[in-house]
Amino acid sequence: MTVAALAVCGYALGQSNNSIVAQTGNDNDAVVTQTGNVNESLVGQTGDRNMATVDQLGVGNDSTVDQDGDNPDQTVAPGGRDNIATVSQTGDNNISDVDTNGDRNEATNTQLGNDNEAYVQQGVGYAEDNVSYVNQTGDGNYSRQDQRFDNNDAGVDQTGDNNRAIQYQTSGPDGSPGNIARINQDGNDNRSNQNQRGNSNMAYDDQIGDLNRNTQRQRGDSNLSDVDQTGLRHRSNVLQRGDFNNSRIVQVGELNRATQRQTGDSNFAGAYQNHNDGGGSGNVSTQTQTGNNNGTGIIQDGITYWTGAGIATPLPHPPTSGYSEDNTSTQTQTGDNNLAYSQQAGADNVLDQTQDGNGNDGYIAQDGLGNMATDLQMGNDNLSNTLQLGDTHVSTMTQVGNLNVSSVSQNN
Repeated sequence: MTVAALAVCGYALGQSNNSIVAQTGNDNDAVVTQTGNVNESLVGQTGDRNMATVDQLGVGNDSTVDQDGDNPDQTVAPGGRDNIATVSQTGDNNISDVDTNGDRNEATNTQLGNDNEAYVQQGVGYAEDNVSYVNQTGDGNYSRQDQRFDNNDAGVDQTGDNNRAIQYQTSGPDGSPGNIARINQDGNDNRSNQNQRGNSNMAYDDQIGDLNRNTQRQRGDSNLSDVDQTGLRHRSNVLQRGDFNNSRIVQVGELNRATQRQTGDSNFAGAYQNHNDGGGSGNVSTQTQTGNNNGTGIIQDGITYWTGAGIATPLPHPPTSGYSEDNTSTQTQTGDNNLAYSQQAGADNVLDQTQDGNGNDGYIAQDGLGNMATDLQMGNDNLSNTLQLGDTHVSTMTQVGNLNVSSVSQNN
């Protein structure tokens, strides 16, 4: 039996609160609680077994929930089953808009401060098993989550003021495994953008501090990107195109910049700047990989050094400077099965590694002030190792051909 209901319901303890609930179908639940002045809530549910809960306790809050419920014949029209949307807003002038179409979608918005905005859309057509979560504590935070089919999972935690988080996820054909995206921002004025297209992709973002910026874009299947930024004014940008790529950025300190671009399959790029509270600021790292099975690693830090991580042999010398400032590292790989790892401690050091070919290995370690190292490998199966300790050293290494081995060591 189909039941159609149009009602003004809930209860209002303040003045001028408005609530409209429209339900068409069976076994739908809608609960609205508003305390304050001029709160508005609109809930529309079509189908069976939908559930919506709205709780607003401040002044001038606005919440909209629209759910299309059970439609077992997916070939006829978009719909879904067992959708749940819960919105709780405590504070003033918060806005939450939830629109769920598809199968077994859940969306939860909790906003506890003032002037926060959270928008969620989940699925059209053949969407399945989407889950969305937003929790904003503070003032002026913004979150938008767009999820299409299938099996997507997205979460946002923002504690502080004026943070912005945007997530968009879509996977492949009906029934394919979905994406997972996480954003956690603890501080003020942070910006994060995650965009994933494909199957089984994961993107994690953790920014603790103020004025940090992060962008993650993934195209393909089974890619993983993980970004940690602690401090002030960090910038990170990750782009992965292909399958089974892995990217990792950790920045601790201030004003560090990290960029990673991967095109191909099974590539790894790691950048650690001021890791383990090494201190310092103004470091820049750029990693570009085109091909398959390439590995790059950059450490610009006063404390840690490479131990191999199961991928590369250790660099010959740990840093002793104890700080890292205004260092620049650039790694470019074109081809397959190349490895490039670099480590810098001190200040104003510059290194550039370029590999064009297959199976090349290059290692650079610099500790001191004003050192410069350039490593160019063109060909296959070349090996180079550069170590510079002290100040104002310059090293230029060029390998053209195959099976070349070279080593440079300078100190003062």
